[in-house]
This record gives sequence, structure tokens and C-alpha cells, in this order.
Amino acid sequence: MATNINFPTSPTVGQVYTYVDGTNVYATYVWNGTIWQAQGDIGPIGDTGVALSLTNKDGVYYNMSAANAGTTYTTTGTTLGAFCVSRVNSVTEPVVTGATKIDGTTFVSSTDIHLWVQYFGATVQYWFAKL
Repeated sequence: MATNINFPTSPTVGQVYTYVDGTNVYATYVWNGTIWQAQGDIGPIGDTGVALSLTNKDGVYYNMSAANAGTTYTTTGTTLGAFCVSRVNSVTEPVVTGATKIDGTTFVSSTDIHLWVQYFGATVQYWFAKL
């Protein structure tokens, strides 16, 4: 899978972009108005920030190139089973507004760690996992 994709600028909602390297098709993406959403078995890639989407059962991956230092995250969407993962690194333990923290890896200050968030139908839950 390619890691540096030069997506079109100023896309329109529903615009399709297929990343091709020579004759190899790596992935097809659709602009959903916020991010380029990969089609197929992988979730959207390349998103950053503290506003997390729970609309994709294949997952949305945030801040994978560089950890986010945010301490308050929010979620949008309520697709049953949808999840997202964000690479985080902050001095204080991040929280997800409106979500319930469950057991996972203990948060370690100023260390890269994954923040997992998932919608379970009635609740949004989050936890931390070692990289």
C-alpha cells in the first residue's frame, strides 16, 4: 500500500480517486466531504485531529504519521460496530467526550500510544493500547 498519496485538491462530495502506480492499482478512495474514504477492506486513512468518526466498520485511522497531543476528543456518527484508532502522545490522559473509558493499557504520559474508540449501539467506549 502506498504511503504518500497526492489526493486531488478541492474535491467534490462523491468524487472518486484511484491511486495507481504504474499498472498496479493500490486503492480507490471516495471523498465524503471530510476525508478520502478508502473503498474495500481497509478504512479511511490519513486523517488527523481530535474529531473522530464512528461511521466505518472497517475503521478510521487518525494521526498515524505523527501522534496528536490533544487531550479532549469528540466523536461523530453512530454506525454499529464502527471504530477508530488515533495515535496520541500528551502529558495528561486524553478523554473522549460522551464516551465511557474501559480497561486497556495504562496511559503513560508523553509516550506514543493508540487511543481506540468504538460505537457499541448504546454506548461509545474507549481504551488505550500499546503501540
